[in-house]
Amino acid sequence: MAIEHSLRNLYADLKSNIDLPRHLAKRLSAPLLMYPTKRWAEADKKVLVIGQDTFGWGANSTRGGVFNNFLDFQAHEDAIDALLRNYEQFNFAFGTRHYGSPFWSAYRQIRRIVDKGDVDGIKTSVLWTNLF
Repeated sequence: MAIEHSLRNLYADLKSNIDLPRHLAKRLSAPLLMYPTKRWAEADKKVLVIGQDTFGWGANSTRGGVFNNFLDFQAHEDAIDALLRNYEQFNFAFGTRHYGSPFWSAYRQIRRIVDKGDVDGIKTSVLWTNLF
């Protein structure tokens, strides 16, 4: 998928070229790297729901790395792949303690309309990200 390749290049550029002071990089969470689905890439109308960064994305993850902050993201050789897997395997909060939160409830209502009733699973034309 061309968009995935473009995003990987953008993420790699960010990772290698951003120069944050160490004290700031330790206070920022790891970036939420979106994993665009095939359905989203092919959709006529693409929807992106934006939430608030919770300072915890990727922290203590069992999905390929531990990223307590932006500094960890920069130091980990496979950080981009690991955080993309996090996004994909998080599966829009399905099966997590966050599933019933107001944000994810609203997300599923939007998805129910856009995806014609399909509210769970990675195949969607409704993606999410957080403000960083």
